[in-house]
Amino acid sequence: MKGEAAGAKKGCWEQWLRARYSPKSIPSYRYSIRLYLEWIGGEAKAQTATYADVLAYLNHLRSGSRKPRTIANYLFAVKLYHYWLQETGQRADHPCARLRLRDQVDRSVRIENLYTPDQLEELANDKTMSLRNRVIVGLLVNQALMVSEIVAVRLADVDLKKGSVYVRESVSNRARSLPLLASQILELQALIADRDATEVLILSFYKKSLNAHSISRIINENRSRKARLLPSRIRQSVLHHKLRNGHDLRIVQAFAGHRQLSTTEAYQQSELEQLRASIVKYHPLRQPKPGYKPLSLCLDIINLLIYLSWTLSRRKSDCISALNKRTNRSWTPWQKWLRYCSRLGSPKLQMVLAKSRLATRLANP
Repeated sequence: MKGEAAGAKKGCWEQWLRARYSPKSIPSYRYSIRLYLEWIGGEAKAQTATYADVLAYLNHLRSGSRKPRTIANYLFAVKLYHYWLQETGQRADHPCARLRLRDQVDRSVRIENLYTPDQLEELANDKTMSLRNRVIVGLLVNQALMVSEIVAVRLADVDLKKGSVYVRESVSNRARSLPLLASQILELQALIADRDATEVLILSFYKKSLNAHSISRIINENRSRKARLLPSRIRQSVLHHKLRNGHDLRIVQAFAGHRQLSTTEAYQQSELEQLRASIVKYHPLRQPKPGYKPLSLCLDIINLLIYLSWTLSRRKSDCISALNKRTNRSWTPWQKWLRYCSRLGSPKLQMVLAKSRLATRLANP
């Protein structure tokens, strides 16, 4: 009976999570809560946990060399579990509701990895995309909107007469009204024709609200894996180029919707920092030569040395006879490695190994 009661309680907090959060985030929350319950000693202990107990749990997480962002996610799951205890009447207080971590999270902008103005212009002028996708790309490149802000724009937020779009307030950014380009006005006019003003601007193929994560797939539809673009990096690139072109810091802050000026300052870069970033990115010693793969070359050299050592080994004939007889004798690490080389090595190495009777036997046992 106790096991059934425990299972019912477990199912209750899982059902509570499913009713409030997306299915994609449930497994992460479930794992984090189970980790917390295992450390603290079960659900009975969690009902009487104190602020000091939660701090001790965080110290335990820090001892495992976890990143600050990961620890923050674990703490959020612990808060959710105690919120569930409060709502179900299993405890009256919340031990860590106001707990905020001061661990330094690396949120710096990698200026050297941002896209150039030519790359952004090429993306904005891509006429092979559909009308809806061109509107999405325009909002990314010209207004530097986040993907969550794009999918939240409604038809009532678009004013074609004034040539502006109203961006609603979000958790991280303020509400703002941004001007539209003439080409964007024409595309939006064709997109929103004969549609209800209460609808969202961007719809999916099934005429439903578009998922924010789908925008990354949309802008990379015809691109190779190496040429893929990140929506967040597009926004960062636009803000960086505005500051680099002499726009005032406060104006860029209002354009981006940042609540803190320090967030906008992260996109600035002095001439010395620009030079350092260019050296890091374009220095010849950091650029691999065409057709040169260091890891593949090292593996080929190691494999060839192993082959030569086998060739000069006195036990070579014994190993060949043992393999010919197909005995039950376990293979040595040398034999396993040579078998791997003969199967997965480079074409040149396979040609060398094929000349050896031993390699031939290993490749075709």
